[in-house]
Amino acid sequence: MSQQGKCGIGVNIEGPPHLQPGSTVEIKPPEFGYQGAWYTATIIQRNTPIPSKRFMVQFTHLFQDEKTGERPLRMFSVSLIRPQLPPLRPRKFKQGEDADAYHKNGWWEGVILQEWNNGNYLFMFHSDNQWPKYVVFGVNQLRLHRTWFNGYWVPPVQESELAVEV
Repeated sequence: MSQQGKCGIGVNIEGPPHLQPGSTVEIKPPEFGYQGAWYTATIIQRNTPIPSKRFMVQFTHLFQDEKTGERPLRMFSVSLIRPQLPPLRPRKFKQGEDADAYHKNGWWEGVILQEWNNGNYLFMFHSDNQWPKYVVFGVNQLRLHRTWFNGYWVPPVQESELAVEV
């Protein structure tokens, strides 16, 4: 009997790899105060039934219970979930370039306003909820802004941008 068209053990039938239980992803919470940022989380499970586009996640740095130290499980729509960007090399930025800054445990969207002589950058947050609106960041706290669209990063991640693990 032909095996063509059959699913074998270990074959992914529930969606892309970044939506599988145990995968590290980035979530964009819609709650006030978190809008405009992407936070790291782990996929715990897909909401049932399988066609559901909602996933149970657990944040790695947010919503920790002060008494127990545990992080609650939260449900999010697939539209608020994207894969985690691979580690990238530090890079030079240009004035006016869209970037993300790592601030308060999340990647906040904004724009580079100016490069300073010491290699730091003046960054302006896009979010109206972020205060202060302007912050100076080191190059290691910044990354080029990318959008996850139809299963691809826009602009794409080039191999030359990937950080080399030591």
